[in-house]
Amino acid sequence: MNCHAQASKGNDAPSNVQRLMDQMQRLYESGIETLKPNTEVHNAKIKSLAVPGVSDGAMRAVDALHWVVNEYREGNKDLRPTRATFISTINAQTTNGGKRAAQEAEKVFSMMQSASREFKDDELLPNVRVYNALIRCWARSRERNKAERTRQLLETMAKESKMRGDDEVTPNLQSYNGVLNACSFPSRGTSVEEKYAAFRVAVQTLNELQASKICEPNHVSYGTFLRSCGNLMPPSSKRDAVVGNIFRKCCEEGLVSQFVMDSVSYAASESLKSTLFEDMIGGKLPRG
Repeated sequence: MNCHAQASKGNDAPSNVQRLMDQMQRLYESGIETLKPNTEVHNAKIKSLAVPGVSDGAMRAVDALHWVVNEYREGNKDLRPTRATFISTINAQTTNGGKRAAQEAEKVFSMMQSASREFKDDELLPNVRVYNALIRCWARSRERNKAERTRQLLETMAKESKMRGDDEVTPNLQSYNGVLNACSFPSRGTSVEEKYAAFRVAVQTLNELQASKICEPNHVSYGTFLRSCGNLMPPSSKRDAVVGNIFRKCCEEGLVSQFVMDSVSYAASESLKSTLFEDMIGGKLPRG
């Protein structure tokens, strides 16, 4: 069933999963107790609704989540919701949600926190995978405050990790890169002041990642930050200075990839590009 949820395309995914669920239900009703659809089965259904291109996938995923939670609330112990239930619902908002995808994902996140308290289930406390799913949804949204909101989520993760003494909620590389991604692609209509605010978030986030004892930047981190320079800073000698320093850092750490090269080309002035690429070819820049 999970294979259908992941391998099928568009509307085929939920259709194929629903067909298998219907078969399981019929066999269960015929007396085969082991085929009673459980949480894992319904998680596969919600995951299928997160496949890109599913019609009304975001709304249908939320409906399916509510059904599972209500069934469990009413005593169906075979339908205990899990983190995967909520993560797949958030992912459905990311892939198939509309303009309010991030807001709807926030509602799912809040519902998860409420369910943890209601059911007295610490396994429903959001962990790093849940937070990363929410950060990813915000990063891909059209919300103008997405840089600030993802930064808030990152800081909440760090606080929760210390308060709970739980490494499962400690920010990882994906968390930091998600915030950098939210900064690097501002929404249409973002003001100059909002761009500067987003760039400050990007700088703060990259600095923290570089200082982290848990994870370290990769080529995606640097390439995404370079995109932030190109999209958030006006063309200037200051922007060139930042871009040049980051590219040299990539060279020192052996993290020059095609993505980094493309991002440098996007953010650097023509004169800086010529200088950096000539220095790289001529061996004046370290290669890690």
